[in-house]
This record gives sequence, C-alpha cells and structure tokens, in this order.
Amino acid sequence: MNTKPQLLIFIGSLSRGGAELHLLRVLPLLKKYYSISIYAISFAGELSKDFIDAGIKVYYNRLQEDKKFGIIFRIKRLFT
Repeated sequence: MNTKPQLLIFIGSLSRGGAELHLLRVLPLLKKYYSISIYAISFAGELSKDFIDAGIKVYYNRLQEDKKFGIIFRIKRLFT
C-alpha cells in the first residue's frame, strides 16, 4: 500500500503575506509526494480559497464561532 506521508503546517493565518504566498507556490509542487494540510491558528484569511483550489486541505480555528472547545481539541480532531 503506497500512502503518502502526511505534512501538517501550522501558520498564524492565511492572510496575504510573504510566508503564505511562498507556501502557496511551494506546496502544490510537493502535493505529489505528501498529503498536505494547513492549520491556520487565528483565522482562515483571504488566501484559504487559493489553497483549497490548489488541493491543499485547510483547517482553521473556529473559537470565535464555537467557544465550547479549545484549540487542543480541534487539533486532535485533525488526526482522528
């Protein structure tokens, strides 16, 4: 069974910035070698749609919408 290694990247947000734009250029190239996900700690940001369109899974912190769960529980759900 050939499964790709998983790569999970944590970033503050996916707002337009240098690191985010660099990831948007590099990650689609790595997609053939890795199963890639991005977790935006603060909020998704305007580039989240671009990552999704490039085939990158995007998760973000919804604590403002749902204050019942902490960030640890949300990260745990990524792996279950």
